[in-house]
Amino acid sequence: MMKMTFPWYGDKDPITIDHLNYLRGINGISLADNDFPAGEALPAECLLAQREKAESAGYVCDILEDLPVHRDIKLRCGEYGRYIDNYKENIASLAEAGIRVIGYGFAPEEGDGFQALGSEGLWANLASFVREIVPVAIRNGVSLAFRLGGPCAPGSGMQSLIAGEGDIDRFLSLHGAPCHGIAMSSVNLESSGFEAYLGMINKYVATGRIHYALLRDVKAKEDCSFEETAHCSPYDSRDMVKILTAYHETGYNGYARFDHSRMGLSGEPNFDMYDRTVGTMYVTGILLTLDSRVKAAPKEKIA
Repeated sequence: MMKMTFPWYGDKDPITIDHLNYLRGINGISLADNDFPAGEALPAECLLAQREKAESAGYVCDILEDLPVHRDIKLRCGEYGRYIDNYKENIASLAEAGIRVIGYGFAPEEGDGFQALGSEGLWANLASFVREIVPVAIRNGVSLAFRLGGPCAPGSGMQSLIAGEGDIDRFLSLHGAPCHGIAMSSVNLESSGFEAYLGMINKYVATGRIHYALLRDVKAKEDCSFEETAHCSPYDSRDMVKILTAYHETGYNGYARFDHSRMGLSGEPNFDMYDRTVGTMYVTGILLTLDSRVKAAPKEKIA
């Protein structure tokens, strides 16, 4: 069964490690601290301290959800060379601190630079970046999970790099190493259709390229954007049972987490203890049910 993790935002998280003692059914903690300065060398002692806190409470801490990529790297301008060197150093430091999976993204940001660069220019810069960092990941025994990114806001003038299966294939073809993989999520694949998304789960689990599964309840809109919604399939545009069945039937045993859900009164996704805990237990319950059905009837295909 996949390894369910719980997102923790470190010392600034209102959920403390002690709170997590009340949570059951998870295999570990994923560090979701997004305050790391893009482009700068990370203090190794900070990483070790957070990991040691998680492990002191009995949790494995193998994942950093996002190691931010500096804008100069994406544009290949300014001090991009220094920032790439720092990034490679950070991969080695994270590996030394016990991190086994590092998430990262390369999404365009608002600004004339990206619009002038264009999609193909951004792809070229991403390819150059991948060629720099994958060998470092190989040497340090780390898997890189590319965060596909959500759809760009309507009217923003920008286009997401990853819009479907062909784009994922293009990204994976940038390097043949097994550690060069993705963090799989349906959010940026709305236009592909749900059945196509289930097929992609089967395809990329079979090739060993999904290093992190992001499980998320969202409500799709006609313009392919989305909004967070409450847990359970009747409230969203997806069928979590079918999603988890696809992962289960392919034998995926990698890391996963339930993403945030429901928009709060502030318009921001909720990250409180309730939503994170309920979502995690909701997914865990489905997985345990699937597992028990397989054990009860090992030759029966799950519908």
